[in-house]
Amino acid sequence: MPSDSVHIPLTRRVIRERMISLWRSEYLFRSGQREYEETFRGSMDRFIEIAERLQECRRALDVGTGLGILPVFLKALGHEVEAVD
Repeated sequence: MPSDSVHIPLTRRVIRERMISLWRSEYLFRSGQREYEETFRGSMDRFIEIAERLQECRRALDVGTGLGILPVFLKALGHEVEAVD
């Protein structure tokens, strides 16, 4: 059934702000986990770009998910996500 709501794409800035907010609230992972921190900081721009490109998609599949930060982030943005490492 088609939705009557209008989808307004998020700007890259808004996506970045949401990602930082989720990180600070420890939604993406608990603080003090060095491997997660390094992955997050090294991949943040790439994760934001992926989230920006997937805005029109309802579902996402992450193959080779690694630590799982990207699928958790996409789920927080409203996607249905499946992840396989």
